[in-house]
Order: sequence, then C-alpha cells, then structure tokens
Amino acid sequence: MATPRQEVAVAEAGGKVYVIGGILANRGATNLVERYDPALDRWESVPPLPEPLHHIGATSLDGVLYSIGGLNDGFDGVRACFAYADGDREWKRIALLPTARGAMGAAELDGKIYAAGGQRSSGTVAEFAAFSPGPQGGSWETLAPMPTARNHLAAGASGGLFYAISGRRGGAIRPEVECYNPITGDWSPRSPIPTPRGGIALAVLGTRFYVFGGEGNRADPSGVFPENEMYDTLLDQWFARRSMSIPRHGIGAAPLGGSIFIPGGAEVEGFGVTDANTEYVPPSEDLAPRTFVRGDANGDAGIDLTDAISILFRLFLDGPGPVCPDAADANDDGRINLSDPVHLLDHLFREGPPLPPPGPEPAPDPTADGLGC
Repeated sequence: MATPRQEVAVAEAGGKVYVIGGILANRGATNLVERYDPALDRWESVPPLPEPLHHIGATSLDGVLYSIGGLNDGFDGVRACFAYADGDREWKRIALLPTARGAMGAAELDGKIYAAGGQRSSGTVAEFAAFSPGPQGGSWETLAPMPTARNHLAAGASGGLFYAISGRRGGAIRPEVECYNPITGDWSPRSPIPTPRGGIALAVLGTRFYVFGGEGNRADPSGVFPENEMYDTLLDQWFARRSMSIPRHGIGAAPLGGSIFIPGGAEVEGFGVTDANTEYVPPSEDLAPRTFVRGDANGDAGIDLTDAISILFRLFLDGPGPVCPDAADANDDGRINLSDPVHLLDHLFREGPPLPPPGPEPAPDPTADGLGC
C-alpha cells in the first residue's frame, strides 16, 4: 500500500479498491484517500476527506463511495458523512449521522446504506440507522437498535438481509451474529462466529461472507488473529478457510473479480501500521454458481403454493424462508418483497406471465444481482 496505516475503511468502486482515512505511524488520524488498481497493480491518490478520521464506515452504492461517521484524533465519534464519485474534485458532505460514532459495521442493501453499532467517547453503542441517497445530501432513518451493542464489528448484506458480525465491547470480544430484516424491522440471531474477534474485515461474494483477521488473540504474542472464516448465509453455517498470509487487524476488505483485497492494518494488537496489501482467492467450490429454478423458493423441486408461503414466511414472520433467494425472486427484479409471492400466485392460479428463467431445468442465474443462491 502506498501509505502505511491502520483502522482504515475499504470499499470497491469502478473496479478499484479505495482505502479511506485511518491512523498513521505517528498515531494521528489522516484524511488520506488512495486507490489501488488491481489490473495495473498500481496505487494512486484521490482527493482527501474534508477532515482527518479513522474507524470510518465505508461502502459504495451505484458507483459512489460513501464515508460514514468515524473517530477523530481524540477517539471521539463524529456525525460527518461524505460521498465521492470518480472524477469529483472533492468529497461532498451529505446528511449527518443521527448520532456520532465510529468503529461501526456498514453495508449497502437494496439502495440504502445501513450503519450498525460502534463507539464514541462515552462508550459502545447499539444504534442502527439507514441512509437513503437523494437531493440535499439524502437522509437518515433511525431503526431498531442491535440486540447486542458492540464496536469494531463487521457488516454485510445478502438476500435482502443485513448482518452484524462479531466485534467487541470493552475488553470482551463478542461472538454474536445478528440479522436485520428491513421488511419486518426485526433482528434475529444467527449462528455465532467460531472465532470471535474485533477489528475485522468482511467481504461479500454472493451469499457468502469472508471474515478476516482481527485482534484480541490471547493465544498469540502479537494479539492478532490469522483466521479467515466463511459464513454461508443460506446454510447459516461457518466454514474455515485458508488463514491470512499476513495476519492483521484494523483492516477492510473489498471483493473484486472473484478475489478479495485486504490492504493496510496493523500486524500487532494496538498500534503498528503496515503497508501490506494482500489478495485472497476463495476456493473454486465457493465461486461456482449455484443452480436453481425460478419460483422454487423452498427447494422441493416443484413450484406450487408452498413456495409463495415460504416467501411470505420470510418477509413477515422472520422465518428461515426461502432456501434460495434467487429462486424466491419470482419476478427477477433483484429484490425479495411482496411483489414476488404475488407474481408467483398470479402465474400459478390466474394464468399470469411465465416466470423468468432459469427453468424448468435448474441453471445458474442469467441476471446479475446481489441475491445469490
């Protein structure tokens, strides 16, 4: 990485990996933003943040990068949020977070950016809010808080659901995985992470989350975890994957072209910046597209009333719901909502339009979306 730093925010946009803010070797916050082009194996600078920050929440939406909150030099939370699109001369200020915090988990889901948990000088928080882009800098909506307050957590989204994973509170690292359903507004527990840690990175590839590194490892003198664990959101199960070649915490991760890039961080617990930039390629079985039949939401090899019930159960009763989110997306609009069981029932009982492919034989999804199977 061009400039060694830790407690960075990392996101992908336009085929490049952006590293935003962080803590420098002098332990001061920075407003530096650099991006990495994997095709050229080259770093370059882009316009800096309006203010130096670390422990930012970051993601991209429709090609625009978003910097959410963060901590300042005094390790107090801020409400400042910014947006940047390639070619802009500077970051634009957008709507302020409802409350000041950093070290949160942030992820994009169905056109909104969700920010969960974190900390400020007064302590750890469970606060949860969603940002909607729009005129005059967009707007935030305060949502039901996470059941378990924590900071230095990771977040991801898949299949229409938002997941908050691990993290810490005070000196205790937390194993919880909690899932938020935007349709019902409810949180529910999922299988806990096998190796709880704080200061982790998460990358999403389809319906699988990869969680890297972190600190709080009392079994290693460095205090850093080398673990890389994959969570399958459809199975609600965790699987061990190849450990990090350079264990670190205070990192972020960005998926791009079937690889995951993990820049920066620290190789020891606490302060200890590095310029490491590593690439992880998941095993081929993780990347192979799953096959399905559109409309077979419950995976019983048939399309009938029970599939519509499965979708409704997921939407409104917070049940396990569809085995395959892509199959449940009956109208193939890239989202699971009430229009899907309506479309399916119309097809089954009112001679409505045929379901989009794949079908009647199982095949990979011909439509690119974030649902997976």
